[in-house]
Parts: sequence; structure tokens; C-alpha cells
Amino acid sequence: MSKAIDKEWQRLEAIVAQLEKLLGGEAEVTTGWLPDKDTGHKRQIDVIIRAVVGSIPFLGIIECRKRQKVSDVRWVEEVAQKRISVSADKAIIVGELTRPARDKAAALNIEVRTFKQSQKPEFIQKVFPLALNHVSLHYQLLDPVLNLYTTTTDEQKKKLQDWTATQTSTNAFIVHSSDLATPMTLVQMVDRAHQMHSNNWDECREYSQPIYKKFKLQLAELINGEYQPVDGSGTYHMKVGDELIGLEAVQAGIRFWTQLKKVTLASSAAEYSSGDDRPAFLRTGYYKLDKQGHSQTLAIHTRHDGRVAMQLLPEDDPQNFVDEDLNANLK
Repeated sequence: MSKAIDKEWQRLEAIVAQLEKLLGGEAEVTTGWLPDKDTGHKRQIDVIIRAVVGSIPFLGIIECRKRQKVSDVRWVEEVAQKRISVSADKAIIVGELTRPARDKAAALNIEVRTFKQSQKPEFIQKVFPLALNHVSLHYQLLDPVLNLYTTTTDEQKKKLQDWTATQTSTNAFIVHSSDLATPMTLVQMVDRAHQMHSNNWDECREYSQPIYKKFKLQLAELINGEYQPVDGSGTYHMKVGDELIGLEAVQAGIRFWTQLKKVTLASSAAEYSSGDDRPAFLRTGYYKLDKQGHSQTLAIHTRHDGRVAMQLLPEDDPQNFVDEDLNANLK
């Protein structure tokens, strides 16, 4: 198997596992190994589902395959034998099968499912034809005042003051957090710290006109001679040259405004189904949105029972399907 195909199979395995977590309710969904009842050796299983139905324990296995060619009867028989060897109650195959292979799966009581994802407009229109009115919140940090650690030397204060006087944008202020490897701008730091204090800017979406607010955000406090973060995350330091200068608090004005944009069609869509005329287990639309000048992806998941979940995906992993806690967000 080529590395490219192997990577696609691993991605499909991860997606199916996450989908089953979303669909599974109280079921435990994992990946890994199960013991062979005859040999005692470990057998690799793509997705393992454990549940208790009434007072009866249930074990299901899912095997995934992503190949350029459709799979034949041989793979179906291998999955059937694996189900027996690990004493599973149910086996599911996710992949493309030949017609004889599908017939064999039906005869062996193995459910066949498919996962399809595409950026083609005709596929999106069929699977997830939903337009969005996206209200994005934007903000601008104005006249920031930095409260430094009391341990900051006069030389460091003068160095920061001289450097600040030469800057024309708050985006030039680079902040380092002790719990993150990647530096951030002052605006990003304020947004992150403010959300960790459970005070989101979302109430500002209610205003149709730009509004201005003043705030003071406490970042650290001096405890037993050492500065500790007030939110349990990390301490913040401003980088000036090759020095990191500790931030105790930041005060500033902030201007908020909203923008309304109609997203007529998802950028891509996905469908997890049994491949027949029954409703799909899960349909997903991915929408590219703008958040404070950065592109992010909103995934909207609709289940076969009509329940819906929405998830804002990280920029560095736009195909990350669902997270483990998403089930709690279904409404």
C-alpha cells in the first residue's frame, strides 16, 4: 500500500471514529486492539464501540478502507472472521465494495457504510444546500496601557517606552505566554485572556452601530514573591528586542463593530451513510468564515434524527471532523 493511500485510510479511520462519537450517545468509541479469543494475540481494530443495552454489554467493530479500487468479497470475509475472533456482536464496513461483496456482506449480517466528501458544487447542493447569514464581530484595540511587573527594572521600562513610541499599530506588540509555544499579538492575547475569564465579547453583537468600551484586564498577581496567572493558563510577557518583560495587567479602549455576510454555499460537504435510500446518519457542511481578519471553518453537522451541532474548527486542521465533547452541544 502506498504512503498516500495509507494516509488516506488513517484519515478515514479517524473521521469515522469521531463520527461515531457524535452519533453514539453513551457508547464508548475508541481505536486500538482487541484480543483474539483463539490465540490471545492482539487484533488491530479501526473503530471499537462498547455500550450497555439494558443490562447486556455490546461490542461492535468498524473496519475502514480507502482505496482507488473498490474492495471485493475477500475483505468482507476477512472482516466477518475478525468479528468472530474478537467476539464482537456487530461488524460494520466503511468503504466502497463491488456488488458481489455487498451481497456477501448482507448474507453475513455485516452493515456497509460510506463516507463521501467533496468540494464540487453539485455534491454540496445535494448533500448540504444551506445558506448562512453570518454576523462576524470585529474589534480594534485603542490606546493600550501596559501595567508591568513591580519587579521590572527602570532600564526595562525605559526600553519598552522608547520602543512603544516608535510603533504605529498594536499588531507590532508581540506577546509570549508561558503555556504556549507560539507568540501572539496584543489583540490576540486580550481576546484569549478575556475569554478565559468567561467574559466573551458576544454581547457586542447585539449592537448594530459601532460601540466603544474601556476595560482593564488583570493578567497576573504577585503571590509569595512570584507572579502567578489569574486564569490558570500562563503568564504573559511583552518581547522588546531580546528581552521578555512581564505584564501584570493591560488597560485599553476597544471599538466593536459587526458585519453581515451571506454565505450562499458551503465550501465542502460530507455524508456518512449506509449508501442506500435510507437517510444519511450524518451530513456536514463546511463554511469558510472570516473572524477578525482570519479565516476559520464552521462545520454544521445534522443527524438523521434532526439534531444539529455546530463547531468552529481550528485553522491548522480544517478537516478535523468533530471533537469529543461536541455531543453535549447537540440541540
